[in-house]
Amino acid sequence: MRDVFGEAKQRLAREIDSHSALACRPIAADPWIVSSLLQKSIRRGEAEIARRAALTFFKLKGGAIWRRLMVIAFEDIGVGSIDALTITAAAAGDSAWRKRNGGDLRIAVQLARMLAEAPKDRSADYLCDANDHPMLAEFWLAMEKASLESRLSRVRDQALSLLQRAVAAVSALGRLKRSGSSVISSTPGYPPRAFSHF
Repeated sequence: MRDVFGEAKQRLAREIDSHSALACRPIAADPWIVSSLLQKSIRRGEAEIARRAALTFFKLKGGAIWRRLMVIAFEDIGVGSIDALTITAAAAGDSAWRKRNGGDLRIAVQLARMLAEAPKDRSADYLCDANDHPMLAEFWLAMEKASLESRLSRVRDQALSLLQRAVAAVSALGRLKRSGSSVISSTPGYPPRAFSHF
């Protein structure tokens, strides 16, 4: 069986510049600003800013960089570059490998550059937010009231549009609606059963 993550880590290891993390300067900013800047610079293809933001984020938040890079990879890169997505997931999930190949800081800065330079596709992010589309509001309300079995049957229903099936899937996973810091409603779901239908 092919080791996709192992191959991805080997490709990244060949590209690591031993001076990459040392050559960029941190940014003087709040951690929330730096987190946003990291995602925006990657989304816009601004590799140098992404590198500096990754360096700063790592210095401020340490290991939280791995979850952040994973979220960015899935939301902003997606199927635009399966290679960049796989490399990010492989490196983020293996701290021992990172330690052997230059350390967390060097790998994080390299991944930020790679993601900034990768082709982008936000389709997965848009599908996850399909329930917010005005044309799907009525369908979303029906899903909120439907049983879990009914929602799961709609996930499988190929007669429905992809957007409707995405709304049914999000509903089957469960979701909290928030207003500020307060939960205003919730849709119960059951992730293990929902994932078994994909």
